[in-house]
Amino acid sequence: MAKPPQRQRPTTPSHHQHFFALWLSRTCDLLALDARLIHSELELASCVQHGFPARSIEALVKHGIPDHEIFRSVISRRTFHRRQAQNENLTAEESDRAERFGRMLALAALVFGDEDRAARWLRQPIQRLDNRAPVEMLASSIGARVVEELLLQSYFGLVA
Repeated sequence: MAKPPQRQRPTTPSHHQHFFALWLSRTCDLLALDARLIHSELELASCVQHGFPARSIEALVKHGIPDHEIFRSVISRRTFHRRQAQNENLTAEESDRAERFGRMLALAALVFGDEDRAARWLRQPIQRLDNRAPVEMLASSIGARVVEELLLQSYFGLVA
């Protein structure tokens, strides 16, 4: 029996622009940032440098990132609660780590077409990651790049 043809995603420049704009917008939404005020990765980088509000952490957990991963990889639970109580922003370093989680959840949602499926995928061990869950890889920037590459390859049909 023949395999059904794989769905090919359009690869025109306008499709790529739309895809990356949607990815940026969804990343902002998942981090509880106002996507109407952030139109480029450069502007998002500026937000990282100024520090995200503490509610960005709450938003990630609400959208399916396990809190133990957040408190292991982004910010300690104690520091988070202190920042929250004092209405302080995250540091640039904490914001950078939080952005990784938001960006990967947003990309996974675009790939899988559903945020719940994306969050489940991020939590499940994957053979191509030596049976580690993608969310575990997000503790480092190189690990996040590996996960991002895997998702982009899947989205654009480059993985068998």
